[in-house]
Amino acid sequence: MASTKATTLWAIATVRTWMGITDGDVSQDDVLAQLADEASELIERHTKRKFVTRTITEIRDGDGGKYLYLHEYPVVTFTSLTVLRSPTDATPETVATTSYVVAKDRGVVYLHSDSLTVGTGNVTATFTCGYGAQDNTALPQDIVGVGKEIVKLLHVEKTTGAVAASSISVGNQTFVLRPDWPKHIKQTLDGWRRAY
Repeated sequence: MASTKATTLWAIATVRTWMGITDGDVSQDDVLAQLADEASELIERHTKRKFVTRTITEIRDGDGGKYLYLHEYPVVTFTSLTVLRSPTDATPETVATTSYVVAKDRGVVYLHSDSLTVGTGNVTATFTCGYGAQDNTALPQDIVGVGKEIVKLLHVEKTTGAVAASSISVGNQTFVLRPDWPKHIKQTLDGWRRAY
């Protein structure tokens, strides 16, 4: 039986319900799982955010400062921070949890009694980020709502072939350009879009 990825906003049973498919009817699960996965990936790519909770390892350059600005947030739990103090060191040093605080809602690690040694790829942060588990009510409901609409739009495209798209060829690659989503979907996604 097909299922959606663990990082997809919805489980297959939820998608089946939206589409008006009887819960026991699994005949379309492969297609529905693919569409739900695609919709979640489109949402995350557009907003530059991870919505479903997951563990992340970010490898960053040390700049000698006291702040580490994580790419992904909100932070649910911060697991570890390691710094390779010298290029000749074989093992990075684990920074004591008493040496830093994490502003979880903004994804900022502040080292109050240490600093991030200057280096390339010498700082590693491991943490869990996101808004909630798959199908969790803690997920932003406006994102869940537009995601539902995107799944339905993708389903129409897939089942009817009715997509007003054009394509462009560059060298030996062809890219399909989708038309813009309805204005309210784009506005919702843009409202969640990160600037970096």
